[in-house]
Amino acid sequence: MPGLSEPIDARVMVLVDEAIEGRLSVCAGAGLSGDRLPHGPQLAKLLRDALRARMAGYVCADGSDLIEVADAADELPGGRDALQRLALALAPFDVVTPGPQHELLALLVCEGGIRLLLTNWDTCVERATNEDIKSIRDGSEAMQGDRGGVLKVHGCATRPSSLLITSAQLADAPLWTQAHFSATLTTTTMVFLGIGDIATYAQRRITQLATTIPHARARVVSRSGGRRKVGRQCLEADPPRLAVGPSTGHDSCTLYRRARPWMVHAAHRGLQAEPRRR
Repeated sequence: MPGLSEPIDARVMVLVDEAIEGRLSVCAGAGLSGDRLPHGPQLAKLLRDALRARMAGYVCADGSDLIEVADAADELPGGRDALQRLALALAPFDVVTPGPQHELLALLVCEGGIRLLLTNWDTCVERATNEDIKSIRDGSEAMQGDRGGVLKVHGCATRPSSLLITSAQLADAPLWTQAHFSATLTTTTMVFLGIGDIATYAQRRITQLATTIPHARARVVSRSGGRRKVGRQCLEADPPRLAVGPSTGHDSCTLYRRARPWMVHAAHRGLQAEPRRR
């Protein structure tokens, strides 16, 4: 791990400058908390078993895919509301202890170095600092001018009704989610961390942006393994300002080690340069 006084990767230098200029965003998913909360397949199995035991008429053959497990419940009358509440009861999303990866992201948010979009439901980033991070969790909060450093674009554990978990929800996300994602993707370099699959609405916007903004550029931070389909399509056709983060599955410790250099340097430079607050 390079110290702050040592030379750093050229790609990290670019991201640091983007942060200083207020043009850097991070879209982080469940992999960010994968060392302390169940990842997708684990949560899917827990949820299917709980739904089978508690919800009359529930049937789902495949218990490894979270969306398929959720869709089976969504087909039943009142199933979505019950599904959202039950999913949150299966893990300590709102009380689990934050890790260093959450602390770094919280610091960058508080210093105005990044705009943070979270697709996971936990509140680790918000609780990783003594600062009052006022996240946006739904459409009403999106209209409040004193919020916006952290956007919970797929919902938050503190508001069960805000959770996006079914294929129908992820295909047609709330208007505020789509609007904020599109605006952030259009105006910043977006780094994806800890995300296995990009939601349908986000895939559409990335693909649209790739063909409509001629000056857009791709930022490849670090990656192990191959590109996912949506990433490959977007990166091959006049890509938008898209930074592909490390493809580490659900190993948030590995993710943290690989992302930490640019996050630390961005935070360090941000404290000195006083980046534009959002």
